Amino acid sequence: MQRKLYTIASILMIFAMLSVNLPGFSTQSKAASNDVPNILINELDADQTSTDAAEFVELYDGGTGNTSLDGLVLVLFNGSGDVSYGAFDLNGYTTSAQGYFVLCGDNANVANCDLDVSPNTNLIQNGPDGIALFVGDATTDFPNGTPVTNTNLVDAVVYGTDDPDATGLMTVLLNSGQPQVNESANGASTTESNQRCPNGSGGARNTDTFNQFSPTPGEENICVAPVVIGVCGDPATPIHDIQGSGSSSPEAGNMHVVEGVVVGDFQDTGTELGGFFLQEEDADVDSDPLTSEGIFVYDHGFGVDVNPGEVVRALGTVSEYSGLTELGSITGVEVCTEITGTATASNIMLPVTDMADWEPYEDMLVTITQTLYTTGNYTWGRYGEVDLSVNGRLDTPTNVVAPGDDAIALEDLNNRSRILLDDGSNVQNPLPLPPYTGEGSTLRAGDTIPGLTGTLSYGFSKYRIMPTEPVEFTRVNNREANPKDMGDWIKVSSFNVLNYFTTIDTGDWICGPSGDMECRGADTEEEFFRQREKIITATLRIDADVFGLMEIENNAITSTQDLVTGMNAIAGAGTYDFIDTGAIGTDAIKQAILYKPGRVTPVGDYKILDSSVDERFIDTLNRPALAQTFEDNNGERFTVVVNHLKSKGSACDGDPDTGDGQGNCNLTRVAAAQALINWLATDPTGSGDPDFLVIGDMNSYAMEDPITTFKDAGYTDEINRFRGEGAYSYVFNGEKGYLDHSLASPSLNGHIKNVQVWHINADEGPALDYNNYNQPELYTTEPYSSSDHDPVITSFDPSWYYTLLPVIDKNAE
Repeated sequence: MQRKLYTIASILMIFAMLSVNLPGFSTQSKAASNDVPNILINELDADQTSTDAAEFVELYDGGTGNTSLDGLVLVLFNGSGDVSYGAFDLNGYTTSAQGYFVLCGDNANVANCDLDVSPNTNLIQNGPDGIALFVGDATTDFPNGTPVTNTNLVDAVVYGTDDPDATGLMTVLLNSGQPQVNESANGASTTESNQRCPNGSGGARNTDTFNQFSPTPGEENICVAPVVIGVCGDPATPIHDIQGSGSSSPEAGNMHVVEGVVVGDFQDTGTELGGFFLQEEDADVDSDPLTSEGIFVYDHGFGVDVNPGEVVRALGTVSEYSGLTELGSITGVEVCTEITGTATASNIMLPVTDMADWEPYEDMLVTITQTLYTTGNYTWGRYGEVDLSVNGRLDTPTNVVAPGDDAIALEDLNNRSRILLDDGSNVQNPLPLPPYTGEGSTLRAGDTIPGLTGTLSYGFSKYRIMPTEPVEFTRVNNREANPKDMGDWIKVSSFNVLNYFTTIDTGDWICGPSGDMECRGADTEEEFFRQREKIITATLRIDADVFGLMEIENNAITSTQDLVTGMNAIAGAGTYDFIDTGAIGTDAIKQAILYKPGRVTPVGDYKILDSSVDERFIDTLNRPALAQTFEDNNGERFTVVVNHLKSKGSACDGDPDTGDGQGNCNLTRVAAAQALINWLATDPTGSGDPDFLVIGDMNSYAMEDPITTFKDAGYTDEINRFRGEGAYSYVFNGEKGYLDHSLASPSLNGHIKNVQVWHINADEGPALDYNNYNQPELYTTEPYSSSDHDPVITSFDPSWYYTLLPVIDKNAE
């Protein structure tokens, strides 16, 4: 049975092979059979300048993708004589995943070329000619000079100018009534290709949808007519049409010509933005309040210099760059010297009603006539940026109102009350610093300007104004060379020393108690020298009897000893000593206690609160609390408890940011506060005295739950008591508040005489510190920017007769 079937199959195969040459046996059915893929000639470029190096033919399978082209041949026909002059087999090739196949004369000049038939850089003759796709073989079926035929024809295009020479090709290759494709319809035949519009339309042997646009080999036919810049005064696309009424341009990806007035020139590509701001002339402004009249022209060294006030015409492609609508890929810029125009600045009043109110002024000239306060200068020395606000500096919401709805509402008001001043430069760590300083050599938070005029831009999620007029701040917030005199009481200072590491951070993980953690602090010996001098200057001017330090390197003794040695080298031998705790916990940083032996004496051993004492105090997140009892020269005792609770910056498992304003890990800090309160109730140091002063970086603002927990337990927030609601020791995101606390137990509260926060750090830019992208030219030995937290100083009299002595009124200074 198998042999019989094989014999029949063999006979059928031989018959099929011979039948192609038998009279009356038509192979036209093969081209229409299911074996022939649905392939169209989608685009062709037959008229290039010079050697025609960028000519190509693009096939398209309708988007199916990866379609085999086996058995197909692409044939080129000359309209003069209606015979072939080239044929190319496509055996072994497939369309791309997107459905395209490109045959070209030189792949160095044609993108996405799949079959390069070089050196045929004059691949396709200029019309009137034709290109056809057949089922067949180039060598046997279509040697040069083969008469035009439609046998096994899949698709064809006849192109060129309307010419009788192509009549024969059209009659044979195209469906009845189909037109010849005019390859120079737009008068730009050397820069355009013939393509189906829309992509893949029209069907086989149908040229109705072909038109001329910029070539797109191996990609979807965009079918967008070329845009020419024209001359000044010609029609141009209104800028408000490009901007649209939404947050992004409806014209993104399209080429346009715009004409308007230059309202901001930042063309320098080395130091500035590489472009300029163009605004529609006042006479051409539309009536829609939601559409901006400005656009940033990113000419990026195009070569035409423009100046504010000039009318300029530009041609480019609209795009959204980090949320900013701009005109890029510039191909033309003309300064219209014969045309004058005006573009008026729009007046903005802060706070805006809604953050969306900024969008209609994007890229336009704006002015704010209100007094503006420096509310943040964190990136002033890094990027030339300053956070500005109206009605004074901004408060961290949870420092002044309860977490939840009130805090969320205040944060919303803060955001609507601020704007970022940007120097319009792309220089990082500029020297000299942006010339905003006015009086003095630095810009401190709280300093003011009477108003601001510039172009409104957007980037890195913030609206910003690039000034077009000089900006000069008035010094309002003066530096204090020393803390205010607090009398001859016992003084305890909390001070976060911003990663005081004697181990230089070379990138090796060699720090921490186990020597397997990343180091922090200074990256070089020179940076450490600068840090050390600033910290020593600050601590000696504070002149506290007891210091509670945070962020000192967690090693056995080296870092704490180094700081004390440096202090005593200036203050005198033995002026300060420290509690030798060794390493504490497992983190790379710890708390430390320094003290003046001439003023106070440690009583008993220090004690540590960690997870082993109370599981609520998670010591892998909070740094273990450090407590030490002291006795003054009158024999009165008090206990200082130094803390550094979990930060808000990173998340805790099961304790996320709930959006109420308290950030990450609030419950973790609350649990630590509860554990601290219970621990202190046991008198852990055995002091026999209930006077406890809880200090340190609690990573909680004044109205947050951890601090409320202390207050509910009878502790007094002494910063609020003496300095009031506006007190602060730290600035984050341009908002001030205090994370550093002075919390007194009920018995100690009546002994407290004064609390002050010495503003040497929070108001200063980090460009002046020891290693935050700082520059040696900015360094001084002064204490300013010695850390990012201000030191908090608490004075008290632990004696029994404290009630006979006055308390300093917080409003008296």
